[in-house]
Amino acid sequence: MEEHPSQATVNEAFQSAPPIILPQPSDQHQIPPLEVPLQTFWSDKLSEIKHTTDFNFHSLPLRRIKKIMQTDEDVQRISDDALVFFAKACEMFIQDLTLRAWHHTKENKRDTAKL
Repeated sequence: MEEHPSQATVNEAFQSAPPIILPQPSDQHQIPPLEVPLQTFWSDKLSEIKHTTDFNFHSLPLRRIKKIMQTDEDVQRISDDALVFFAKACEMFIQDLTLRAWHHTKENKRDTAKL
C-alpha cells in the first residue's frame, strides 16, 4: 500500500507556494456576463409568478392583444385566462429583450446619454 504524505508535509508545501494573485479588472465599470442579470431577472419573474394573486393589473392592453390573436384564422375563441396568460408572456418577452439590448449596448460602450 502506498503511503500518503503527512498533513505537515502538505501544509509545508502550501506555505512555500507563491501567493495567488487574482487579476483585477482595469475598468471599474466592467459589465458582468449576460448570464448573471438574466438569471436574476428570471428568478425574480418566477418568484413574482408564484406570489401573484391579483390578475387584474396588466401593463399591455388586453383588447389589442385579443385583436392580434384573432387575426389568426385558426383562432375561434379566446378565453380570458388565455388572454391574461398571453399578455403576461408578451410582457416578460419584452422585458427580457430589453435587458439583452441594454446589456449589448453597455458591453459595446454605446452612448446612451443623448437618448
